[in-house]
Amino acid sequence: MTSNKIKRMIQKARRITREEKTEANLQLFEQLGLGIEEVKRMAESVDLEVDDLLLLNTRVSVSARPRHIMGKPGRKNTTQDIADFSAIRRLRLMTWKQIFDEWQQHHPNDVRVKGTETMREAYRRHYGDKFGKGY
Repeated sequence: MTSNKIKRMIQKARRITREEKTEANLQLFEQLGLGIEEVKRMAESVDLEVDDLLLLNTRVSVSARPRHIMGKPGRKNTTQDIADFSAIRRLRLMTWKQIFDEWQQHHPNDVRVKGTETMREAYRRHYGDKFGKGY
């Protein structure tokens, strides 16, 4: 069963010609915003002919565009200063209560920080276990 499928694929498959590969790579460079002059300069900088540069395997050298992930927008960096303040004090081995008390002394009118949990969550998002998770 599997060998029949492979035989059919081999019969339908064809080789991509040099002209097709050159044209595809030229279109790729144009999509990247590079004209023929830039391609010539790139080829000269690596001691290649333009035709040889256009025959290189671009699937390895050009990364795909990142996909846009639909969903909720990310959290704004409004708590970065709280996290920085906390990180410095955590290095001094201060407790969260001590950090919160010191924050209140420095910023008595800040309504963002309601307690030690606010300090801890800001720290976790920017430096702790939630860093880089995207939520």
